[in-house]
Amino acid sequence: MKKMAVTLHKDELERLCQIMADGDKDGALLFVREVLEEKVKANELPHCVPFYDVGYNPGQADSFKKNS
Repeated sequence: MKKMAVTLHKDELERLCQIMADGDKDGALLFVREVLEEKVKANELPHCVPFYDVGYNPGQADSFKKNS
């Protein structure tokens, strides 16, 4: 897996700081599952395709998304 940087929105950062201040292990696991897991999955999706790739179609990235 490649390296990645994670950007947290203000509310996510506040939530993480509160979890760390409280030492909330269950909250930490929930944060990882709800916030970080989604960001990692989104990072693994294809982001660009060379213009010469004739096999590309506009909805191609949708096939990599998790069906909810």
